[in-house]
Amino acid sequence: MNGKNTNSRIDWFKPGLMILITSAVYLAAARLSLLLAVGNSNASPVWPPSGIAFAVIFLWGYRMSPAIFTGAFIANILALQSAGFAPAYYIIPSFFTAAGNMLESIIGTYLIKRFSGTENPFDNIKGLFAFIIYGGLFCTLISAAVGVCSYCSAAGNWSSFRELWLTWWLGDAAGILIVSPIIIMIKKRVTGTVPGSGLSEAAVVFFILTASSVIVFRNSYQLAYVVIPPMLWIALRFGRVYSAWAVLLVSGIAIISAVRGAGSAGNDVSLLLIQTYIGIISIITLCLSVLSHERSESDRSLISIQKQLRENLEEIIRERSAELVRINERLIRKIEEQEHTERALSSSEIKYRDLVESVNSIILRWRPDGAITFFNTYARKFFRFSEPDVTGMNIIGTIVPEKESSGRDLKQLMDDIVSSPEKYLFSENENIRQDGERVWISWTNKPVYDESGSVAEILSVGNDITELKKAEEFLQNTLKELTVAKEHAEAADQLKSAFLATMSHELRTPLNSIIGFTGIILQGLAGPLSEEQKKQMSMVQNSATHLLSLINDVLDISKIEAGQFEVYAEPFDLRSVIEKTAAALKPAAVKKGIDLIINVSDDVGEIVSDKRRVDQVLLNLIQNAVKFTDRGNVTLSVDVIQDYAPSGADKKSEPVPAVQFRVSDTGIGIQPYDLSRLFQPFRQVDTGIARKNEGTGLGLAICRRLAGLMGGEVTAESEWGRGSIFTFTIPVEKRI
Repeated sequence: MNGKNTNSRIDWFKPGLMILITSAVYLAAARLSLLLAVGNSNASPVWPPSGIAFAVIFLWGYRMSPAIFTGAFIANILALQSAGFAPAYYIIPSFFTAAGNMLESIIGTYLIKRFSGTENPFDNIKGLFAFIIYGGLFCTLISAAVGVCSYCSAAGNWSSFRELWLTWWLGDAAGILIVSPIIIMIKKRVTGTVPGSGLSEAAVVFFILTASSVIVFRNSYQLAYVVIPPMLWIALRFGRVYSAWAVLLVSGIAIISAVRGAGSAGNDVSLLLIQTYIGIISIITLCLSVLSHERSESDRSLISIQKQLRENLEEIIRERSAELVRINERLIRKIEEQEHTERALSSSEIKYRDLVESVNSIILRWRPDGAITFFNTYARKFFRFSEPDVTGMNIIGTIVPEKESSGRDLKQLMDDIVSSPEKYLFSENENIRQDGERVWISWTNKPVYDESGSVAEILSVGNDITELKKAEEFLQNTLKELTVAKEHAEAADQLKSAFLATMSHELRTPLNSIIGFTGIILQGLAGPLSEEQKKQMSMVQNSATHLLSLINDVLDISKIEAGQFEVYAEPFDLRSVIEKTAAALKPAAVKKGIDLIINVSDDVGEIVSDKRRVDQVLLNLIQNAVKFTDRGNVTLSVDVIQDYAPSGADKKSEPVPAVQFRVSDTGIGIQPYDLSRLFQPFRQVDTGIARKNEGTGLGLAICRRLAGLMGGEVTAESEWGRGSIFTFTIPVEKRI
């Protein structure tokens, strides 16, 4: 905040300080100009404040207008107050006079920039004329009219209006023509031109100008022309800046001489004469200096352009000469190559014909009207023609039938090859041998153009693809048969899956009855049992339980494959499910003498998923780990991960928070070649008649499919003889 306030104060302070300084400078210049007034009047030959005001507005913009108004207002109050006017008579005239001074600079600046089209009116004669007309002559009419009217109204005397207005106007015009150019050129960094003779020449000419000005203005205005030669010398030799200083020098001498009462005429005449003379000298000198500058710039530009043209012309000549040399060399090489080509052509033509005749491909040339112009030896043998039989004959009806067996119009195909050869660089069509046998040929067609760019001939090179077409047809028929067989197999598989899915009640009900009644008998509710009877009934109960588990697994996998299996999404406490599963499997681990370690992260809590299926997958994974571990431990680690995306998910899908179960054991591990088939139905690592562990081989397959239905996955990694790690991951919130 403090930094912004400081910057704001600095931004406001800079223009404010500049306005204050400008007002002070204008006021000081006005007071000084009044000291230079001729005789007892307030009339000054030159009014420098007008030049200062115009330059300030022109260079720093209209925002400096308040500075001009303030300085002029105070200067006019002081002037009228010293002349004996009462406050009631000098405040309003001072206000309007200051407004006229300000409008003079604003309107002059606008007109000059509008009609000169440049930011420096002293760069060209157009800008200088705009400066003289609008700045020196036109806009000063405003200040003179407003100022004189205000003064005469305050004094109550209009008798001297014409003389006062003329003096005021010429004084403002002289001030702008003398003072403004120096300020503007200094601000624009316009430098003077010093010729080869250097500063000594400038010193001499300025001395002559000073001496001649003193002689003229101290003795007789009739010798005023004496000042013109050195002024012209400065304008033509030293440029715009020196010319502006020369005008200021002559004007200063003239003003000082007038103030001291020199001159042959009265004060009023001398004042008008001085103002007119200064204005004319200023205009002439500025015009000559700007014209000289513009001509110098034009000369420099022209010199640069002839020089550039000469360099370009020389470069073009060099390039053309080098190009002619290269063309000549290429022409010589081309002639030599052509001679060599012509010598080689006669020998290569024989070799080419031998090559074409001996190649094992059909090569023929035919015209757009279909007439055959060339038929190589292999083509004659293949189509069983002799050369006199086919050369000159139409390709349609000779080796190309009018229509294929499928009904395609081959005459139209030949016309299309001629009209659009670029579309038929490669084509396949049915052909006919002399004995009527149909064959398939793969053609490569290349057009041969004449000098006008029209197709003169078609060069066609073909290879027999009849057997390939037969193989393709056989393959297509086989694919159709396989597709039908696949559809039948899929229908049978769906029927099987649907049958098993609908038989769940009929299969499970008897087994549940057997398990239930054997449990009643084993509890002694139906009467006492001997030890042997208990043993036999326990075997029946275990077998029935195992068979029910097998049936449940088969039915689950069948429903999943038939697309009839549904999972549900509901909120539940995951921590309680983990604790329940661990408690159920703890006895089996204790019985085998291994440790069951449970590590659950603190951020594991409620999730939205299928509680029953989560418990089923988790129970199966831990149960398998206990089953295949004889020593050591089984560890369940549960953590929440934030950025989860299943391995098979779309790349555009966004990661979601998920729960990750890692079941690790120190068991027998899995061989590398068994990992690839681990999650296939009815596949077991421990196979064969002598396998130690029971199971259907469906558990892991069901686990992976259930995890996928819940939006997750089950993966496995193992090292043979050192144990395995099964990872079960599901989203924290499953959207069904």
